Amino acid sequence: MKLLMRPWRHYFDFRGRSRRLECLLFWGTFYGGLIVLAIGGTIITALLQGDSAPSTGGNVEPTVVGLLIFLAASIIPAASLSVRRLHDLGISGWWLMIWFVPVLGQMLGWVLSFIIIFIPSPGGGNQYGHDPRDPMESGDTEALDRIFA
Repeated sequence: MKLLMRPWRHYFDFRGRSRRLECLLFWGTFYGGLIVLAIGGTIITALLQGDSAPSTGGNVEPTVVGLLIFLAASIIPAASLSVRRLHDLGISGWWLMIWFVPVLGQMLGWVLSFIIIFIPSPGGGNQYGHDPRDPMESGDTEALDRIFA
């Protein structure tokens, strides 16, 4: 549960490193949340409209509002988690800016996303901090107490 909530607790924290599992959990719940909001919003919209034909007027559907709020709330934690994950791999977080290069940037951005999520990090510390998987290196005595309790 700690890894699931860490991106939200470290909203604006672009320093340090994050584990691969933390990244997988965040993106899994992110896309799961999008699916739940889309289905739930569609059901709510259908219930509110009843038997009337779908409107093409200026009404904004609850699905769109819910998705926009969720996306707006998730963009900063997603960016900070991605930077920390790149740091875990020993790569500068500035590589995320590749997404802003038209066309080629999106193709390379998906490759970078694959690297961020699936490539394991080299063990040990690097210039961005200690290995988040190693409680001995980080000095996390609470984790050691849980291991040996």
